[in-house]
Amino acid sequence: MKKSYVLIFICFLLVVSGCSVSTTDYSDVPDQTQKDENEIEFKPLAINNKEELATQIEKAVNGFTEQFYFSGVVYVGVGELDIFSKGVGFADYEEQIENTIDTKFPIVTSTTEFTAAAILMLEDEGYLYIDDPITEFFPEQTHWEDITIQHLLSMSSGIVNYVEEPYFSQIPEWVYTTTDEGKDLDVIMGIFEDEELNFIPGKEFEYSISNYIILGRIIEQVTGMSYHEYIQENIFNPLEMTNSGLGNNWIDEYDKAIGYSMIGEGYADKMDLYNTGVVDAAAGIYSTVNDLSKWYKAINTNEILSNEVVQKMFTTHTNVEDSALNVNDFNYGLGTFLNEKNAALNIGQFFGYTNLIHYEPETGVLIIILGNHERIFNTNNSLKNILLEVVYGRG
Repeated sequence: MKKSYVLIFICFLLVVSGCSVSTTDYSDVPDQTQKDENEIEFKPLAINNKEELATQIEKAVNGFTEQFYFSGVVYVGVGELDIFSKGVGFADYEEQIENTIDTKFPIVTSTTEFTAAAILMLEDEGYLYIDDPITEFFPEQTHWEDITIQHLLSMSSGIVNYVEEPYFSQIPEWVYTTTDEGKDLDVIMGIFEDEELNFIPGKEFEYSISNYIILGRIIEQVTGMSYHEYIQENIFNPLEMTNSGLGNNWIDEYDKAIGYSMIGEGYADKMDLYNTGVVDAAAGIYSTVNDLSKWYKAINTNEILSNEVVQKMFTTHTNVEDSALNVNDFNYGLGTFLNEKNAALNIGQFFGYTNLIHYEPETGVLIIILGNHERIFNTNNSLKNILLEVVYGRG
């Protein structure tokens, strides 16, 4: 696998709030950095007629797909109500296998929500406390003595981001294709664990996926299980998320979408497959729109997460105002970005895949966009905005 193809996993995040985009005029879709003064407000949803709403959503998705060659799966729901889900384009363009609602995609950055939830579940059970210093788990790293678990969760630890240089180029080529789960993470930890901190813990925000790699290791120390096993047993199995997983088996997984760097009329440039274990608890989960909808429904109903855990996750813990990532007033909760109305947004891109998940804890509005077209990354947020317009009756 050529390292030149490797994307900077989640450093290139677009965290922009819902701006007004017409559902009939797509000419301004690529503009992602300007904030619209007429930001969508949380007002009564246009769900009096589910069938009509689904029709309008499908019309919007089809129009967007026609113009931008979107390839992937889209889901829209509100609370317990599934409104719309549809696959677009092909999971495998060579074999002409279509994307469906059961096609598996890497969810990249949204993995952090599951990791944060796992840590908070363990706190609920008395296995740890998020105010614990992480030197309780890594006593040899004395320069981490002022870092707590909460600093890791809220991206305020100061630990360097190993997907940035000069660290990234130190990752051996074999790490991307290994099937020896755990061995690759030992190598990755060795790359950044002895580095000097970028700032005093708790004083700044910096998105570093190293934080969540460490959290995964803490989960393993506390439970005696691998991160994969813990998430499977405590989240995926109880919620019957049967098409979700993580670790080093993505390369051999069936019913998955193949990632493409570019899709156009009559062609598709295929990317190499990768080992999701290389980003593990930070970005290694794969799933489907059906399974992810089960996760957010469980959040709505406190099925496996207590209300206290949910409140912690979707409350601002770190102010992002001075970060380059903060193009539209987003802050950081625990495992997710939050806008001023506490709507959660995670956007990620990795090896030919893109994803966007928008979730509103107060209203239950959920939009999931899983794509296998890398170049559509910048416009996924515009598709989200279009769908929000329809849901809120602004189209």
